[in-house]
Amino acid sequence: RRAAAPRSGRGERGGVAPGGIEELADLVARSEGLRLDGLMTVAPLTGEYAGRQQAAFERLVDLSTSLRVAHPAATMVSAGMSGDLEQAVAAGATHVRVGTAVLGVRPRLG
Repeated sequence: RRAAAPRSGRGERGGVAPGGIEELADLVARSEGLRLDGLMTVAPLTGEYAGRQQAAFERLVDLSTSLRVAHPAATMVSAGMSGDLEQAVAAGATHVRVGTAVLGVRPRLG
């Protein structure tokens, strides 16, 4: 189960703001049946990092590095999708989501 996702934008994308990562991570660590694997983000649509994917991904890596001080097993850094995976990997992502590159454009669910 994925437990933490830093919020880097608004609208349809959600998660926990960077300032709440430690609190959520501590809560997950105390919860039976949950394990914190790491952090995940997608390129922001609005806000400080809108249009600045590389900077957003680098920020996620910095947040992940800080998180591992108290939660060393949280090594996953999931960032980037088919359109920006090179930037995410260059920033230090360990996981990327490439559904569109593999499966093509699909209709939105919901």
